[in-house]
Amino acid sequence: IIGELPSGEQYNNFTKQVAHHSLVNERLHYLFQTFCSSSHPMAIMLAAVGSLSAFYPDLLNFKEADYELIAIRMIAKIPTIAAMSYKYSIGQPFIYP
Repeated sequence: IIGELPSGEQYNNFTKQVAHHSLVNERLHYLFQTFCSSSHPMAIMLAAVGSLSAFYPDLLNFKEADYELIAIRMIAKIPTIAAMSYKYSIGQPFIYP
């Protein structure tokens, strides 16, 4: 994340953290239900990503030490939210990562 290639141990730690944070809060599913089924997936995704701050109020006033955790959470959750947005737009159930 900071511009240098990671060591093997750093890479393994990073991938474990990303996998750990890939799940989204169950309450996010209710947000999707507020959209029309014809809504564009990108519009749904935009709202879902914006709502993530509500699930992590402890990081609203973050410090430099929190940058890595915030980045890892975003890297982990974006693919999940993108998939959920697409699945919702085509009327299919969500699939957990």
